[in-house]
Amino acid sequence: MSDKLKTPSNFFKDMDEVRAYAESIKDSVSENVYNDILFLLGLEENKALTTMVKINGEDVAIDRYIADLIKFLEDKDYKPLASCSGLQEEHQDSLHKPKQGYLAIKYLDNCFKYLSENLNIDGISVEKSECYLQPAINITVKADTDEELKDLWNRLFEFLK
Repeated sequence: MSDKLKTPSNFFKDMDEVRAYAESIKDSVSENVYNDILFLLGLEENKALTTMVKINGEDVAIDRYIADLIKFLEDKDYKPLASCSGLQEEHQDSLHKPKQGYLAIKYLDNCFKYLSENLNIDGISVEKSECYLQPAINITVKADTDEELKDLWNRLFEFLK
């Protein structure tokens, strides 16, 4: 058996295949389980308070508090892939309440190296990951309260500027 970490791209070739898989099991599981599967596969509809931001030429609903950060990254050509503010106040209607915020951007080796070596803010971590079957840099923002999360997002935005 391989020691290689299994990632979604080991099982699916593209997001259309992921959506088809989810649809194929819809009638064989309960609605709650199906909703959990959609969440885990990154297919759950965003029910947070959002602002529309143009990403890769398309309007995308982004959690309000981090919309300016996502727009900034898109404008700088860092290719945002997915994000969640983690703020409870923005996710009151969400089925799956976030316990932290995150930002995934397309993986660039030099960017990952820079962030890993220089982003030293307690409560924020950086790791290599995969997002929507693409190599990604995942920045996780973790705090106990919305106010602490907002402070961390602000500090991250300042760092990235």
